[in-house]
Amino acid sequence: MTVRRLIRLDDRRGQPGLSLVARVQLVRSQPTTVLQALHIRGVGRSTTKRLLALGLLTDPDVVQTRP
Repeated sequence: MTVRRLIRLDDRRGQPGLSLVARVQLVRSQPTTVLQALHIRGVGRSTTKRLLALGLLTDPDVVQTRP
C-alpha cells in the first residue's frame, strides 16, 4: 500500500481562481479522490488535475480523465 502525502496550503498557493477558503478546506478535509475534492466549493478540474499530477489524489471514478 502506498502512503500518500497530505495536501498542504503550499500545494495550491498561486493557483488562479482558487480562493484561500477553498485551499483551507482542501487541507482540512484531505480528500483522497478527485470526486471528493470536486465537492469542495471553489475547487474545479484544473485544481484536481494539478493535485492528481502531484500524486495527492486518485481518480478511481475516472472523473478527471473522462472526455
